Amino acid sequence: MKNTLVVISKDKLIATDTVAPIIRKYKEVVNGIVYFYVPHRRTFEYIKENFILYNAISEVSNIRVIAYGKKLKRRILYIKNFFLWLFLALRGAKFIHFGFLNNWPFSLIAKINPNNIYYMQNDTYYHTNSESRAKAHGLGNVNEILYGKWENSIDICGNNIISNSYDNFFLKNPKNKCKNIFIVSGTRLNDSWLNFIYKNEYKYDELYSGVDFSNGIIVYALGTFEPHDSMRNIDSAKELFKETMGMLVELDLDIPIFIKPHVYTQMEYVEKVLSNINSDNVYISYLHPTLLAIRARVWICFGYSTTCADAYCMGVKTIEYTDYNDSFLNVCLGRSVGHQYIDYFIQRNTEEFCNVLLNLLDGDYSPNKKRCKFIDDSDIVKHLS
Repeated sequence: MKNTLVVISKDKLIATDTVAPIIRKYKEVVNGIVYFYVPHRRTFEYIKENFILYNAISEVSNIRVIAYGKKLKRRILYIKNFFLWLFLALRGAKFIHFGFLNNWPFSLIAKINPNNIYYMQNDTYYHTNSESRAKAHGLGNVNEILYGKWENSIDICGNNIISNSYDNFFLKNPKNKCKNIFIVSGTRLNDSWLNFIYKNEYKYDELYSGVDFSNGIIVYALGTFEPHDSMRNIDSAKELFKETMGMLVELDLDIPIFIKPHVYTQMEYVEKVLSNINSDNVYISYLHPTLLAIRARVWICFGYSTTCADAYCMGVKTIEYTDYNDSFLNVCLGRSVGHQYIDYFIQRNTEEFCNVLLNLLDGDYSPNKKRCKFIDDSDIVKHLS
């Protein structure tokens, strides 16, 4: 089936967020058929909560769940999808996957035509956080990242890899030496995606009627409040959120504060903190990061968030106000684990945070200008058509 694209995402929303702009561009340019799959019902529910992302995909493809229900039903659905994908592969469909096809028996699909199978990275921006966490905590693909040992590395299914940079460690794997490498970075910066985002700017007035946006907004991107190996103590994330919200309210900035939760953020703690401060100008938002970035003046996080890369590249000033432990701080050379996209890294210093924030907000608000480019030298959509 010429001009048919099968996209098999994964449980992490970042993968869906990375590929969504590509399938929209594919639909615009090729007008082909797109089959979009997520592994679990909960993944589907996460996407629905992020309704801009949901709309972005559902406008060009139905979102299908690979398997759900009890053991027998899940097995039947796996078998059904396997044979459907096998049929599509035999008819010439092309596949983008994030690792699902690396697993047997689904890896057999690549045997039909490995040139039609594209493995894609989760994140559209290059980071060095995998290396930092491997060095500091022995987490992740330690043998591959630190020692260049590839014996037990996963075999990537298909002859094509879509990566955000040639510097990624897995491209050094001898198993990938003969694969075609396509460098695609900043998918959410391409014109097709940004046009879609700007068409949804009306959501601000629809969802936040009466809010004054003339001075822009401040975005606070959250993660989980659970203990993290990089933090100084088990309650660091909770303390940082409470402390930061206290400072934002005390400064009385007369700028709307938008809290952007992650799907794993413990919202009961967010609500508890907000109930103890003057939160009249604070709004919990599930708008897409790109949509928030077009009106944001400052983007704050307590532990590096990949949404900071979206904000940074869209021209927003980014602050990481955090509490790294000494080991992690040393490995990161005294800077953010995502230092490429953080303008101000502040290690638990309230005075510095307030001074930086006030300086950034000094002067009149004007729309941001992009400071990163969408990189797609090989025209990936052309190869997928």
